[in-house]
Amino acid sequence: IVATFATLIWCLLLTVVGYILQGEQEASTSYMTFMGNFVLYLIFIAPMFLTVGILFSIVVDEMKNKSIFKTIFTYVIGGGIIGFLYYLLIVVMQANSNILSSGVILFISYGASSALFFYGIQTILKPLFSKLNLN
Repeated sequence: IVATFATLIWCLLLTVVGYILQGEQEASTSYMTFMGNFVLYLIFIAPMFLTVGILFSIVVDEMKNKSIFKTIFTYVIGGGIIGFLYYLLIVVMQANSNILSSGVILFISYGASSALFFYGIQTILKPLFSKLNLN
């Protein structure tokens, strides 16, 4: 439930940030609709959150970190590593690409921020799940 909720919120946030209003769009350029952007983000993000995010969350929860800072650090580092691996997967699929381009930092920071967002949503919803006995 947390992964689904985090996926929807993260996709909505990215769509809002990346959407260009009709008044600001250039006349000779094609733009996607708000819903089209949302669905595109959902197609790419949902598999990552629903597979890797859940598995990584289980691994971190099993580590039983006593400190919240160690848990946050683990999520940030793990998300960065997953972002880097996702970047490598995309780069390897392209024929003429430079593995160490500037995009690697973007993917690492995106992976780290996504993992931190996932952890934040999980932390916020944990008391609600405890009250509803969904834990």
